[in-house]
Amino acid sequence: MLEVLILLNLVASGSHFAHNGIFLESYPGPPWVSRPVIVVVWVLIAAVLLLGYGFYRRGHRVGVFVACGVYGGASLLGLGHYMYGPPSELSAVANLFIVLEGAASVVLLTYLAAHLIAIGRP
Repeated sequence: MLEVLILLNLVASGSHFAHNGIFLESYPGPPWVSRPVIVVVWVLIAAVLLLGYGFYRRGHRVGVFVACGVYGGASLLGLGHYMYGPPSELSAVANLFIVLEGAASVVLLTYLAAHLIAIGRP
């Protein structure tokens, strides 16, 4: 299941970041955001998620929880677009990509939390 969630998150964040990069001028956000920044940030967060997958393949639970948790938290920052403008200032596609990325992150974080709770049971 974790493999599916990782793939879902890569597709959701990749779609959002690609759309954001192509249509940068239509996304509200801080003035320092540029196309190169978008590419670098996506590569970094995707690398963290893939690192989590690597930990999963090797059976390193702590690494999985840390890497995937960091990715999930960072990916939720995409909702920050709404701090710079209301959804009505964005296209329907932009809103869809932002919401899908946020939802995929929430599902991943919920999955991780459920497994942490299950591990903690006597």
